[in-house]
Amino acid sequence: MRVLSFLFFAILILACDELSFTDEETQGDSLIDIKKVEEKPEKLPDKSKEVKISPPELEEEPPEIKTPEEILEEETVFISEDMNLEKDTVIQNRKVVLDMITIKTFEYNLVIIAEEFISNHSVIQNFPEGQKAKKSHHGRDGGNIQIEAGIAKGELQLILNGEKAGFVSGFRHLSGREKKALKGHDGEDGYNAVYRPACQTYYIPIIWMPIDQDCWDVCSVFPTAGSPGGKGRRGLPGFDGKNGGSSGSFYLKAFELSDFHLTDIKNIPGEGSKGSKGSLGGRGGRGGENGKDRKDLCDDDLPRRKDGKRGARGSWGKSGRNGQKGTVCLEKLLKDNTTSLEKEASKKENIICY
Repeated sequence: MRVLSFLFFAILILACDELSFTDEETQGDSLIDIKKVEEKPEKLPDKSKEVKISPPELEEEPPEIKTPEEILEEETVFISEDMNLEKDTVIQNRKVVLDMITIKTFEYNLVIIAEEFISNHSVIQNFPEGQKAKKSHHGRDGGNIQIEAGIAKGELQLILNGEKAGFVSGFRHLSGREKKALKGHDGEDGYNAVYRPACQTYYIPIIWMPIDQDCWDVCSVFPTAGSPGGKGRRGLPGFDGKNGGSSGSFYLKAFELSDFHLTDIKNIPGEGSKGSKGSLGGRGGRGGENGKDRKDLCDDDLPRRKDGKRGARGSWGKSGRNGQKGTVCLEKLLKDNTTSLEKEASKKENIICY
């Protein structure tokens, strides 16, 4: 019985040795499995869905909060010093204020566009009164002023002056070529005296035999006087005067004009200048020389050589034209909801020209 039991346990132990795993085998399998997992390639990310990360930005300062007064100041053009324009100028903003100043536009155009235009006892003028252009230059036209506003307020003095034409020199001078062209023709010289010989023969009395002869010259043809020189031609006309400049124009249109006034309006175009005197007339031609009596055998009494008279002075140049007087108009605009019939009916009443 004991023998059988011993055999049974021996068989059981051998069977377990064949079927069981050692510690090393178990650990080896685990390492292989972990390695396989680690070597498994990862799935690449989808670039289309990739989110780019920007470097951290500095924190922006919070926007400055402006007061209504500061906003209004930025939207206002406040002019408190005199201005002299040097080119065509446009002033545009929500509000434009002229504060007791003078704007001189000269020959340049000024445009002001604003929702509200205010003039505090200011002046707009182009040329100063009486300004004259440079010598022998046309006067310049005064610049045009145009103002477009929703509301116009205040008092404005308007001085529109065209520049006077420049002085044209007193009389026209002649060049050497012009003098030669205007000179009268020269007279022809007279003919000289013509002589012939005259002889006297001496004879022996009774037999009339010539024994001697005496000859001399006598005047055969008297010398003639030279013809007088021709009169010089009339001088060239003087230079034409220059034209004066136009005074320029002023046009203001706004939806509300009841509080706006033009306190004084001057609208004086520039005067044209007078033309110059014409040039002196051409010199008279030189009289011809009298013929000569070189032997002084002719009893002649010829007149003195007679030069031609100087031509008359040229006519005055034409005077330049005065500039044109510009227009000064105020127009009250009508709102969009005004009908076309109402606009046509009030068209004349809404535009006032001075």
